[in-house]
Amino acid sequence: MEAVVGGSSRHQVMTTYEDELELLNEITQQQNNAAEERSKELLTQYFSTDDADIQLINASDLFKEFGKVVEP
Repeated sequence: MEAVVGGSSRHQVMTTYEDELELLNEITQQQNNAAEERSKELLTQYFSTDDADIQLINASDLFKEFGKVVEP
């Protein structure tokens, strides 16, 4: 029997600087899209209810996450 020490079972792929920049741009775009969707959802919820508690929660989230201020 032979002892196996160390090593990695993962296949490593070298990337170029341009590949890394492209990947970072894709990630940034996805994050921006997700943030825009989240903002739209919160605004929709805020304006579609008369429940003051829900409006307060959504207004707070909009301010904390996006710096947006909504007033009743």
